[in-house]
Amino acid sequence: MSKMNIKDIKPFYVLEEIANKKIEPDKEHFYIKVKANYSTGFSWVVNYNKDLKIIKYEGVVELEEENRGIVSIVGAPFDEYHKFKILNKGIIKINFIYKRPLVEDK
Repeated sequence: MSKMNIKDIKPFYVLEEIANKKIEPDKEHFYIKVKANYSTGFSWVVNYNKDLKIIKYEGVVELEEENRGIVSIVGAPFDEYHKFKILNKGIIKINFIYKRPLVEDK
């Protein structure tokens, strides 16, 4: 994925503001913004029913250098944008799980 300017990330939704709510994006893509901090060893894992073919997760957006801001400060939290492509109309639940990726769930 090519680097993006933060002003081109539209529409975006803040995870804490849309939890358990319905959103209706009106474009081909939409973004969900989360707080991240890689120094903790945790990262966001995105989970949804891919068999429904309603959306496609396209990954974390890499911001252009001038938009990265606090990301470059080691140990500081920052905003991370997850990109989704809309494939078809429908209702789907997207789960964001903050976990250590190499640690197995019990």
